[in-house]
Amino acid sequence: MVICAMGMVGFYQVHNATDKQPLSDLALENINALARDEGGNVRCYGYGNIECLGRRVEMRFTGFSLD
Repeated sequence: MVICAMGMVGFYQVHNATDKQPLSDLALENINALARDEGGNVRCYGYGNIECLGRRVEMRFTGFSLD
């Protein structure tokens, strides 16, 4: 029982001693940029070979506005 407890404590110490580098600000900005949508208006229609918002569609319309 004592050997098992010592093994668990040793594993815990080794696990916590590893260098855990936090993500840099640049990496976080890149992650946020990839997570955001492409901006503008995007409409996807039908089923086909064009990728649109993670789906395969027949037609994709972008950037249309009444402004």
